[in-house]
Amino acid sequence: MLADMDKYIENWIVIVNKNEYHLTKAQAEVLKSEIHSGNRGMIFFGDFTINIPFVEEFYLAEKIINPKFQIEEPITKEVYPELSEEQRAKNQERLSKIRKQLAEKLSIKKTI
Repeated sequence: MLADMDKYIENWIVIVNKNEYHLTKAQAEVLKSEIHSGNRGMIFFGDFTINIPFVEEFYLAEKIINPKFQIEEPITKEVYPELSEEQRAKNQERLSKIRKQLAEKLSIKKTI
């Protein structure tokens, strides 16, 4: 059972006697709780049964974000206008002046 506030949809896989079964998040929670409680019996899930002592593997195969939490519109970067060569040269000159001023302020002067 998928709650409304579940941020992720999970697909779990359990392998029992070389047979692979896909579980939902809720089914996986039931299986985990039964394994941790020490239950050595079987769990019935609608179409199939899992015999806990014969579980060979149990792992999370896929975890995707719930469509309710996805952004509907694609995120695009803001496109900046191209600078002319003249403007680019002016910006480079300003930047080099600022760098020189900063280097002078940060330089250590020897005092005798």
